[in-house]
Amino acid sequence: MGNFKTMKYIFALLVAMVAVVFAEVHQFNIGYRPNVRQRMNAEGKLDEYEKERQARICKKSLQAVQSSSPIIDYEDMAYMVQISLGTPAQNFVLFIDSGSSNLWVPDVTCAGGKDNTCGSYCKSFTNTSACVTGQTFGQATTIGEAFAKQPEDGIIGLGWPALAVNQQTPPLFNLMYQGKLDLPYFVVYLAHIGPTSQINGGAFTVGGLDTAHCDPNVNWVPLTSKTFWQIQLSGVSTGSYSQSPSNGWQAAADTAASFIGAPKSVVSSLAAAVGATYVPLTGAYFMDCDAVVPDIVFTINGNTYNMPSTSFVVSAGPGPCMFAFYDLTAGGFYPSWMLGPPFMRAYCHVHDMQAGRLGLAKAL
Repeated sequence: MGNFKTMKYIFALLVAMVAVVFAEVHQFNIGYRPNVRQRMNAEGKLDEYEKERQARICKKSLQAVQSSSPIIDYEDMAYMVQISLGTPAQNFVLFIDSGSSNLWVPDVTCAGGKDNTCGSYCKSFTNTSACVTGQTFGQATTIGEAFAKQPEDGIIGLGWPALAVNQQTPPLFNLMYQGKLDLPYFVVYLAHIGPTSQINGGAFTVGGLDTAHCDPNVNWVPLTSKTFWQIQLSGVSTGSYSQSPSNGWQAAADTAASFIGAPKSVVSSLAAAVGATYVPLTGAYFMDCDAVVPDIVFTINGNTYNMPSTSFVVSAGPGPCMFAFYDLTAGGFYPSWMLGPPFMRAYCHVHDMQAGRLGLAKAL
């Protein structure tokens, strides 16, 4: 990510939520932009891009081993929201990331104010006099190469405080602690999307349930760790393939990953079952966009959750579609699965910040 400094500022407005006097429920749109890999595939440059990416991953892997920190692939991010910070308000477009817990935005000094490397913020920068005690957030003075390819400004972390750098309190937890929410929930609903950017890529609800997009019946799953939104995944199946380890797997809900990360042996078996083929030069699986394939079924906390092909067969421009899974090499405390947007498009995720549980409700 590069260097960043943390400073304390008060939120004048956080997605139209903080500037309220009484506890309320708020809902706003989630924007969607195909991730870098999808965009490169649409341009016919995915194989060339993958070579460069693998070189970066090798370098990052060494750094991760040395620092015992997980690798975050910023190029995989696709969903974002707009927030305003400070007085007077300054707008930022941030990726939502339930796999991290810090809020960071670019500092005015980032890359000398050149918006092509530090998001759209520096170009529209107007004022820096907003300095009072409140929400702690990071100000990035340099941004890593991977994130610089994204036009968005920064990240708003939705994970637990234990996952945050320096144990800082994440913004949504601050809202709960300050009594500004009707219920200690935030809900992520992601719409089915195509290969193009969309303003209405879903809905983000804070302080209550999303009755407009989600079934009112919520199945609650206890968290196994209050770092990521981490649960136990008991099994997965599709067609004639089925896998249910005796101890299951640890899995985390992850808004930041466009696809679903899983152990390599599971991904290859699922791909074979639905007719997806791995293309080494691209580092991705591809399949016929019109293929009629069975649902992929997850078993969680005694319940089964069907994910239809409309969620995991992803259009990426002309040609075949992408199979929305990738090989995840877990290490240390990192979970074996990252249940990203394909699963979220089938089931709304209700995050209970007080009871430490994750609710799953069928998307309407």
